Amino acid sequence: MARACKAAGIVHRHPHDLRHRYASIQISRGVPVTIVAAQLGHSRKSLTLDTYSHVMVDEGR
Repeated sequence: MARACKAAGIVHRHPHDLRHRYASIQISRGVPVTIVAAQLGHSRKSLTLDTYSHVMVDEGR
């Protein structure tokens, strides 16, 4: 990943950063937490809520 980012001239990101960004975008667009949790492989939606609740606060939900 680091080599690809360097070749593209962009800041290096870890795969986990991309996962976090994806989930944050999904939640900010109103995708139900149960769906996002399933996409991420979380067994409990509470894990998703605990991890991404800042997105809902930032969006005023």
